[in-house]
Amino acid sequence: MLACPSFWQDEFEEIKEEYDKEREQHRELKEKFAVLEVEYNYVEEEKRVAREKAEEANRQLTLMTGAAIAIQAFWRKYRRRKAALREQQRSGKKKKGKAKKKR
Repeated sequence: MLACPSFWQDEFEEIKEEYDKEREQHRELKEKFAVLEVEYNYVEEEKRVAREKAEEANRQLTLMTGAAIAIQAFWRKYRRRKAALREQQRSGKKKKGKAKKKR
């Protein structure tokens, strides 16, 4: 029926000892975790900074590439217009020269 009080006392003491051991393990693990957490946060911050630098470099590259494309397109158009103008002037001189002979 009812167990003797010393049985319950012994049971209680065993459970309390286990609890104290587990509590000590928990405290030790929390200390280790705190150290590891600091290191982890430091590494994550470094990764974040590196990722942001890479993204900024990529944005700069994209911007520079777009600018280079625009400059090259402008230069090609300029050269074509200049060549067309020279061709037109050469053609115009020949026509003017021939026209003068006809008079």
